[in-house]
Amino acid sequence: MPHQLFWKIPFCGLIVLLVLLLLLDQQVRRRDAALMLPILELPSQPGAQPGALTERILAGFDQPLPDHPSYSPSRRIRALAPPRHLWHGLRPRTAHVFRPDGMSGPRPLILLFHGAGRDGLSQIEMWEATARRHGLILLAPNSADDTWATDHPEPALLLRLIEDLTAETPIDRNRIFLFGHSDGAAMAQILLNRSAGPWRAAALHAGGIQRGAMQPATEPKPMRLYAGALDSTFPPALLRDRVARPMAELGHPTEFLLLPGHTHWFYDAGPRIAEHAWIWMASLAEPH
Repeated sequence: MPHQLFWKIPFCGLIVLLVLLLLLDQQVRRRDAALMLPILELPSQPGAQPGALTERILAGFDQPLPDHPSYSPSRRIRALAPPRHLWHGLRPRTAHVFRPDGMSGPRPLILLFHGAGRDGLSQIEMWEATARRHGLILLAPNSADDTWATDHPEPALLLRLIEDLTAETPIDRNRIFLFGHSDGAAMAQILLNRSAGPWRAAALHAGGIQRGAMQPATEPKPMRLYAGALDSTFPPALLRDRVARPMAELGHPTEFLLLPGHTHWFYDAGPRIAEHAWIWMASLAEPH
């Protein structure tokens, strides 16, 4: 009898722990869902007034696709921004943070979303020079799988990461921005368009979601979209007509920037695009 009781106690404890973990996971999922706007199925539903769509051709970012495209984050950047580990419900998650030395006072924060099959370090490396030059804090979460689950975004995870970071270093809550490349561009766009969060604007490179996943804007937050004229993965006509134009129609002031001679490849022109994107973001935060 004592021997049987010995096995029953740990088993019961395991069941209780499992139930608690499931309840925690459900709580996290409910919070994520509560921070997202549902897609309105009826196009006649009232929405925001249309925003402006500005189109420009931007020279100086020519970047033909290399014959053998290859990129991986350097050892230096891996040492500079090691992964941070946390749990989001039942899922283990990781993120990377970069803070330049010598900063004082609350600093702007850029949330970075990597492309499919990569991790946050790829974006940290592209943005590092801009972050050092302007005193920016970079936060780059890793997707749970190879791609971002845009059908189940996790704004609660991002808010938790921001709060954890705020406990370590002062962040200017009025200057939090989103940037994403390719698959990460879709995540940045859906967070801007359909989630409740402190982000002020989003810059996208070579990607995005299409009209069926968008919602009339409750806040007219600006969006900028960089598109390579030679991009065969996300052709510029598709990005202009199915991403940029619908976002403007749904209320977001939107810029569409066409880059002649540029392809989908991000990892050579990335630092220049990061600098260009930050100058735009900084202008949005300036008093008028």
